[in-house]
Amino acid sequence: MTPLGERQGDKLRDALLIARENESRWIEMCPEDSADGERMAQWTAIAKLRRAEVERIEAVLAEIGAPIPSEARFEA
Repeated sequence: MTPLGERQGDKLRDALLIARENESRWIEMCPEDSADGERMAQWTAIAKLRRAEVERIEAVLAEIGAPIPSEARFEA
């Protein structure tokens, strides 16, 4: 990989770790036994968007041949 590609890969890996952490936090915030169908639908839609973000970043990393971290290790 070229130096530019390595820098882009580093930035993408950082973005992936952050996206995975955001996804994990969102899953933890799942409303338990909510009778509010609209609230659950909104939560589910956002959860799907967070998963799609993770998958898009992983796909770009795979395209450029950069290693994909296996776990979220982002610390705020």
